[in-house]
Amino acid sequence: MERIQPFDAQKLEAACRVIADTERGLTGSEIGYLLQDCKLVDISPTMTKWKRLFNALVEAQNNYKVGNHLIMFINRALDPVKYARDKEKFEWRRTELNIVLSFSGFCVREDGKYPNGKSLLVLNLSIIPPFCTENFVLRPAYCDDYMFRKAVSGELWMIAFAQPGAPIFGIPEFEGKPGVESIMQKSGILNDIEYEYIAGILFMIHPWRKNTDI
Repeated sequence: MERIQPFDAQKLEAACRVIADTERGLTGSEIGYLLQDCKLVDISPTMTKWKRLFNALVEAQNNYKVGNHLIMFINRALDPVKYARDKEKFEWRRTELNIVLSFSGFCVREDGKYPNGKSLLVLNLSIIPPFCTENFVLRPAYCDDYMFRKAVSGELWMIAFAQPGAPIFGIPEFEGKPGVESIMQKSGILNDIEYEYIAGILFMIHPWRKNTDI
């Protein structure tokens, strides 16, 4: 996880009040277990739940000068597996925490995790090559492109931007035969919400005895 700036006392308190809410929050024993699991010092175990959690997180922020411990605690507290039979409680906690975290530019996803900053996915085509590693494979291609042999709808283009239902073209064996070989079943990485943390794909061609092309 990237380094997160410490949260100010007001936001930290608001988050702790949600997590330790009297009716819908964690129990005292759950808070104690998660503090131990996150390797946080439980400096005031006899205090009310939210103050107990607040004091432990303040202690960690003062010692390490980062706000990562709050996010770590939330990630473990909102593990969706724990809410298989109580999704309503999960959604309440997630929604209320997102209201608080939004003022600091953070959010909790539907899987209970805090998304790290977006990054580039780097693929070295010399290590995991397509059928060709020349520069022309990086652009969209069509079935009348003589440079392609098979899967000529743009192999690398589809990795990034494919959409379910899009046709996958091939070179027809003879004139008059349909050029569609199949239909795309999955989304490309940059169109798939599961990979929303990927801002772009960097295809790198690094063949032996040649300069690297990006």
